[in-house]
Amino acid sequence: MRGQYADPSQDWLRGLHEGSAALGIPLPPGAHDLFRAYMAELRRWRATINLTGFTTEQSILEAGFLDSLACLPALPPGPLRVVDIGSGAGFPGIPLRLARPDLSLTLIEANRRRHSFLAHVCRALGLADVRCLHGRAEAYAATEGLRGAFDAAFARAVRQVEEAAALAAGFLRPAGLFLSQQGGSGGARPSSLTGFGTGRAIPFTVFGRRGVVVAYAKGP
Repeated sequence: MRGQYADPSQDWLRGLHEGSAALGIPLPPGAHDLFRAYMAELRRWRATINLTGFTTEQSILEAGFLDSLACLPALPPGPLRVVDIGSGAGFPGIPLRLARPDLSLTLIEANRRRHSFLAHVCRALGLADVRCLHGRAEAYAATEGLRGAFDAAFARAVRQVEEAAALAAGFLRPAGLFLSQQGGSGGARPSSLTGFGTGRAIPFTVFGRRGVVVAYAKGP
């Protein structure tokens, strides 16, 4: 992979180790085995349902696992409640949970078959405390116990950052973080979003791929 390792289809776990180190993220004991099991389930299920546009182990490693892990530096230390809206194949929520077992994770997915995958993979990985919800985020954002209950939110599947922020806002407590992932050098990201303060950009580079995570704190 761009001079780092030659054959990700045979050695992607080494790439996970090197990529997480390049991001400055130490993986906890046992995490590599969990990522291996996660990769196996992604490969098995993608043969029958459209989980993600990532079709090779290399693309899953880079755009799935490592891009997800790049969100970690934006999160404060300590136990947090986080929600992944439109989680799809589980990015970024599941990789973040594997790297940070202290995260209390909720996954929301409207597509029935993808939700079934998420529920299955959480069982397969022993993530009994991860909550998998099936339905539209707009409805859950108004639900008692979920409304204003989270410290951080992701909405990777939503293309427009303003739309994603609007979805996330209902789940976040005051000062809670909405994290937006952007490719390249970050492009023309907005300096602020409705209901949020000015974004804090956290650039990253791994295996020659550049990206940025922008953290927006919800207003009071």
